[in-house]
Amino acid sequence: MKKTNTRPVVQRVIVTMDVDSHLPSTLDLATALAQAKRSTLHGLFIEDEDLLGVAELPFSQEVTLLSGQSRELDNRKLARSLVQVAADYRRALQHHADRQSLEWSFSRVRGRKRALELGEEAGADIVIIAQPVSRRQSARQPRNRFLLALDHSPLALPALEIMLSRCGDNPVELLVFHEDEDLSEEAG
Repeated sequence: MKKTNTRPVVQRVIVTMDVDSHLPSTLDLATALAQAKRSTLHGLFIEDEDLLGVAELPFSQEVTLLSGQSRELDNRKLARSLVQVAADYRRALQHHADRQSLEWSFSRVRGRKRALELGEEAGADIVIIAQPVSRRQSARQPRNRFLLALDHSPLALPALEIMLSRCGDNPVELLVFHEDEDLSEEAG
């Protein structure tokens, strides 16, 4: 009798990013997971609707890092800048995917990265949310933070193994959330 492979196949790894995301390490992790699970890679660039809303206010100003001078925050310039950042992200995603011979796709959406109310992640088996690089964090020893939401998926532990193997000797913070846990009891 011939054995069949009953191991589930990951369909899609989604990596979400915005203008504040640390791109290289996030894309390295996303492509490693997609390659290990033989899945497609989807990049989702999130245009921060709060930032765009602030730019529309008549009194909005920004202070540039290089000069320290303030200038008017123009929502049209900001929108063009977001389009450019999204294009850069798309090129980086394509480069990483092509290096690993992965199928990939890309989309842009307005929303809030932290809210995850965007709908596209519903079709994903793994969702990676890129985090900003901390200004206080040493560039030589980055801290890796992972939130693992256990949903009884057989993919959770293999994905965690891949993520941890990419960290080397760098410190790791791991928060494990189980879908059956009631966090309101602990808060009360």
